Amino acid sequence: MTLVLDASMALAWLLKRKDLDEADLAGKCLDSVRASGAMVPHLVSGGGKLSLAAERQRVIRIDESADFLSSMSIWR
Repeated sequence: MTLVLDASMALAWLLKRKDLDEADLAGKCLDSVRASGAMVPHLVSGGGKLSLAAERQRVIRIDESADFLSSMSIWR
């Protein structure tokens, strides 16, 4: 089975989830991607704009955004 990621799923790894079930699901998905890979549509590149918005709203720190964006390069 091939996992296909969208930007919202990728951002679930970056942004802290308040709902513990959502956080757990996001973590399991990331583990699966690390183990088996995933298809990533071009639209996920929009994650950069969303991470910048999160920085500006002080939801995440600049270093968290940078780490997230660098990890996106392994998905291509």
